[in-house]
Amino acid sequence: MTGVHVRRMPSGHRRKPIAGARRISTSSRRRRWWERPKVIVPIVAALTSAVVIPTSAVFTLVLTQQEIALNEQGQLSERYAYADDQLGSSNAYSRVAGVETLRRIALDVPRESSAVVSRLARFIRSAAPIHYKFCHEHRRTAPEVVDALAAISGLNTHQGEIDLSFTCIRNLTIGDHAFDGVSFYGADLSWSKFYRTNLKEADFGLTNLADASFFHADLASATFCYANLSDVNFRMGNYNNAMIGSSVDPAVLEEPYMSDVRHCLDGSVL
Repeated sequence: MTGVHVRRMPSGHRRKPIAGARRISTSSRRRRWWERPKVIVPIVAALTSAVVIPTSAVFTLVLTQQEIALNEQGQLSERYAYADDQLGSSNAYSRVAGVETLRRIALDVPRESSAVVSRLARFIRSAAPIHYKFCHEHRRTAPEVVDALAAISGLNTHQGEIDLSFTCIRNLTIGDHAFDGVSFYGADLSWSKFYRTNLKEADFGLTNLADASFFHADLASATFCYANLSDVNFRMGNYNNAMIGSSVDPAVLEEPYMSDVRHCLDGSVL
């Protein structure tokens, strides 16, 4: 059997370089990719751009939002001023339009609902005051006041008391509305009809309710202390925990729907 002869190079012998071959240094051959300038410079530039561009975009977005907020606030101020001018007009149609302008503000900018309700209540107090001459001459509630009441009902946010005290809202017919928590203290609501109306926790203290009707109304926890309840229709309503004067007709109090009524210590006028 013929063996394979392997030539061994003597110790310390160096191989001769091939003529024309390019010599590669050991340091270049071992250099990592992150040590090479042609590779790392573009990567650093790309990462820097990726950080700078979003930062500038966020700054621009913040400025845009501030501009929008300032613009919106300016528009709101103009709309409120326009509504005030309409409500102060001597023309009834303009006053009705002013009520609608306020209502639209609340619908377009829901956070303004409470402010709009306060303005509407203030308008009602100024447009329908309680003094005797006004109530005697105005046997029916003005259309703009009726519209303002309807707007308040639709925008009632339950974020504070709605003050309609000492107002003259006579001979009003309204149904399926919400006036819970409203203060009618000292008002004149005679001959008014509140059909299926939410009047929970409403304050009717010292209110003239002669010949008024609360048919199917919800008056839970409402207060009628010192109120004029002459010929009031209390039928089929909810009076759970309501406070009514002890001088009310006993026959009325015997009705099942009046079983949970509390009595005022001061009584009511009959």
